[in-house]
Amino acid sequence: MDLIVAVTVLLFILVISMTSFGLIQNALNEEEFYFEMQERALNASQVLVCTSGDPNTWELLSDLNVNSIGLAKERNVLDETKIDRLIDLNSSNYKDIKEILGLAKYNFYFKITTMNGQTVKEFGTFPGSQNKTIVIERYVLLNGEEREFTIGVFE
Repeated sequence: MDLIVAVTVLLFILVISMTSFGLIQNALNEEEFYFEMQERALNASQVLVCTSGDPNTWELLSDLNVNSIGLAKERNVLDETKIDRLIDLNSSNYKDIKEILGLAKYNFYFKITTMNGQTVKEFGTFPGSQNKTIVIERYVLLNGEEREFTIGVFE
């Protein structure tokens, strides 16, 4: 009888331990996933709003053979010509743009809005309500006016 009770208690503890380990592992994987997505979103936003790209006149090229895409004339001051060129490339080169920005395994969008929320420019694929999305917001100047630059990265 003692052996049966001991085995039952041991099995109970083993089942609880395995279940807890699985839940903890899932939580850690989820946290790692969000951390990576957030890091990629931050890097992409930094490149877009703080650099002019490489080459810095990439928007004048007929193809997208570039090392980096940036939208800035100078740090946090955006160039409307670069933004418009990137928006034009959305339908034909979205996958290439994702790769250049380091977002190959994710989808993304960005939008530029006035301070009262009116959309001025937008690019990319917008997520559905089911998608896990990381959103980064930054303040920039566009044509001498303060705007909000929002980038969203999702799977």
